[in-house]
Amino acid sequence: MSTANKYNNLTNKEIRAYARESLIGNMTVPALVTFFIFCVKNLFNFCASYGIVGKGVPAFIFYIALFILLNTVFGMIKYGINRYFLAFITSKGSAKASEVFGAFTHSTNTILSVSFILTLVDLLCLSPYFIYGFFFAGNSYIGALITLGLYFLGSLFSYLASILFAPIYFIICDYDNIRTPFVFILNFSFMNTFTYFQYLFLQISLLPFYFLGFMSFGIGLLWVIPYAYCSYAFFYESMCENIISEAQKLMQKNSASETNETEAE
Repeated sequence: MSTANKYNNLTNKEIRAYARESLIGNMTVPALVTFFIFCVKNLFNFCASYGIVGKGVPAFIFYIALFILLNTVFGMIKYGINRYFLAFITSKGSAKASEVFGAFTHSTNTILSVSFILTLVDLLCLSPYFIYGFFFAGNSYIGALITLGLYFLGSLFSYLASILFAPIYFIICDYDNIRTPFVFILNFSFMNTFTYFQYLFLQISLLPFYFLGFMSFGIGLLWVIPYAYCSYAFFYESMCENIISEAQKLMQKNSASETNETEAE
């Protein structure tokens, strides 16, 4: 967590500017970390796609168990990615790539439990899609359209829910050995209505860069994804600064009130 007031009340434009500045001349390791993300994500997608072994209750239970396992483990990788990029912006580009595996050496139990809970949130959002796809879809054109619609709606709700938990892995980075309930308490203290929509608009503002990255056959994503993660890390730093600033103002206000009461006596 930053202690200076440098990042207090940053706009999304300023956040992106800081992210670009931090990456100038320091792109090699972030690009390798991004390549690692691609490999792990594709491996998990491969496992998930071949986890559908039929229809009916046994296949459904197997796939749900696989979904929970893969997403919980990938949550640990997400923590490591956030840990690396938070260290990257605070150390001015000198963070070690080994930070990606930080979930296996720092607060492992907390990260596992948080990842498991977030996976259950995803599962809740996607459960209508899973249930309909396994038990009711059939082979009809209408069934395929309904399945696609449920997947789209489930993914949308899952994405909107994920924004609510945007700072959660950064919080664990800052507070080693923090217990799971306190992680969620801090997370909800960070994410009010303003910060929720600011983060949403930050992600929307990055969409043109993702589009350009895909247009370059994915090669440009080796720059875009580090740019996005650095932006998220600076966003978290800005939220921390805002809370510290508000706390200082409250303390000063209380101190002034106590002084006035003492003088009145």
